[in-house]
Amino acid sequence: MPTDRLAPIVVILFAAFMAGAVKGITTMGLGLIAVPIIALFLDVQTAVLSLFASKFLSDVVMLLDSKQDLAWRSALRMVSFVVSGAIAIPVATYLLATLSGKYLQVFLALTILGFVMGQLSSTPKLLVLLGERDLGAGFGLVAGASQALTGVGGPYTAMYLYTLRVTASEFVFLSSIVYLLFDCSQLAAILYLDLYDRSRLAYATMTIAPVMAGTWLGIRVRRRLNPRVFRSALLTLLAASAIGLLLRALG
Repeated sequence: MPTDRLAPIVVILFAAFMAGAVKGITTMGLGLIAVPIIALFLDVQTAVLSLFASKFLSDVVMLLDSKQDLAWRSALRMVSFVVSGAIAIPVATYLLATLSGKYLQVFLALTILGFVMGQLSSTPKLLVLLGERDLGAGFGLVAGASQALTGVGGPYTAMYLYTLRVTASEFVFLSSIVYLLFDCSQLAAILYLDLYDRSRLAYATMTIAPVMAGTWLGIRVRRRLNPRVFRSALLTLLAASAIGLLLRALG
């Protein structure tokens, strides 16, 4: 294989592995890290679709790992969030098939930059929980639409779970349930719109092994990693990826 074709594939596989590791630690990573990097070589639609199968499998692993002694009934708190997100996903998946890649790149970059700026704020703004059901529906709409368009639904899910003041174990458990239900809704829309071609299927198959290996590693180092160093490295990578996407879209 020519070097100019091999290098992008190596970068894509490495990005998939690193994103899987971050997901194993934080429940997020594939959309925030791998999609922006892969989108530097492929179009955003292909970047999102190339990670869908591995995302689904890693979500299953995360759910099984986090279940432990938590009661399934705790997931009832997420009903309004999941329902509104499941409604938004098919509509947004249709847009994924029709929108220009340039607009998706800008949307993805701005989403990531907004998340980074929020994390860097010295005085984070606390969300006031006025009504759990209504707030869940609003966040679910945004999370579902963002998940379908860019593969990035994690930040909105994390923000909502923060307002519920759940424990760390509940955070992983509930977010994994949300991601899996969103995955099922998005899978139905993807199959209906027939978004996979031979090339996208090849990339999807290619990323499964590195993502799952990274997720396995991330789960096992979750409690050993220095949170401050990890946070700084993650935010730096996110910002660099977002800026790269903006430059490509506006260039």
